[in-house]
Amino acid sequence: MIEHEVKFILPELMPMHQLLSAQATLLVSWHLEKNTLYDYQGILRSQGKLLRLRQREQKSTLTFKGPVFYAQENIKSRQEVECDLDTPQNMEIILLGLGYSVSVYYEKFRSIWSLGQGTVYLDLLPFGKFLEIEGGPEDIPNLAQTLGLDPKQALAQSYLFLYDSWCKKQGCLPETHIAFEPAEKIRLTHLLMA
Repeated sequence: MIEHEVKFILPELMPMHQLLSAQATLLVSWHLEKNTLYDYQGILRSQGKLLRLRQREQKSTLTFKGPVFYAQENIKSRQEVECDLDTPQNMEIILLGLGYSVSVYYEKFRSIWSLGQGTVYLDLLPFGKFLEIEGGPEDIPNLAQTLGLDPKQALAQSYLFLYDSWCKKQGCLPETHIAFEPAEKIRLTHLLMA
């Protein structure tokens, strides 16, 4: 399957959450996702590929993403193949046993919405608030406008690229473990998932 997506940086989450509540259908309520990226001696990254183990309370998924291409300006497209896992811990053992190593770990709180012909993800990461739209390349600009967003402001970069950019602005070095502080994670869990 080919995935087409864009991201937008949001100043605040709740106004967009309220707009989505009025205009979209909630598919998955707020939850914490734990994402682990694996690589083999940097080969996947050098080829523009990605292997991700995503874990959340009810569902875990192993995802392969191929190199990025652009179906339209500002819309990132790439092959994406996923399989659901019953035992993500076993998959982690398999990947490590095959010689893969963890390249990056990152957390995010996410809610998932259906809007028109697309899927909208409202994301909170330790370094920012984002909205991601997935859909057909012809649908994404209209979906963005429906949400009051300017399609010309869409970003095609990955969260890791955006994190590196954020670190440069903050004057800090990027880390490979991007997680919420424990107290903040508890606070956000109570705030978003109550």
